[in-house]
Amino acid sequence: MRAVFDYADNTRDYKEVNRKQIKKFVLIIAAFSAFFIVLGICLVASGHPDRTDSGITSIVSGGLLALLVPFVYVALRFAEKRHIKTNKIYFGATVHAEFDDERFLVESRNEISKSTVQSGYEGLFKVSEYDKVFAFYTSNMTVFIVSKSGLVEGDISELRAFLRERLHKRYKIKFRVGR
Repeated sequence: MRAVFDYADNTRDYKEVNRKQIKKFVLIIAAFSAFFIVLGICLVASGHPDRTDSGITSIVSGGLLALLVPFVYVALRFAEKRHIKTNKIYFGATVHAEFDDERFLVESRNEISKSTVQSGYEGLFKVSEYDKVFAFYTSNMTVFIVSKSGLVEGDISELRAFLRERLHKRYKIKFRVGR
């Protein structure tokens, strides 16, 4: 198995992955607020006097958490924009990535810096596949984004099958394959 990617300007790809992570975080908060509201309604509906106070508290907590959702979303989007403006080394880079049976290599370079990772697949913390990109995490805080549109050698489905076999639970598909 061999796959090679080459493409210029990864800024749009980083933005796409950041937005998906922001949406995921906001949806988690929304789910917790809905859980507290439903729990509170169930407790109040039970009619038991001891549970009514807990139910009202749960409804109020869920409501307050729900009110935070738009503020959290806006704050995270502003943080993303600030990150792009202040961390120019991550954006506008030319990316070269190679994958074969034994190792992977990802080089990201722009006018400010050059980052290179070359390792066996055990050096990957996790890999997330989105509809247009692969996100290769070398730690929980370091990610290399590789655009599928930059494929110059190999096949996406072969790479997907290879990564799934090699990484098992550390490989996640974040979209519906084949749509």
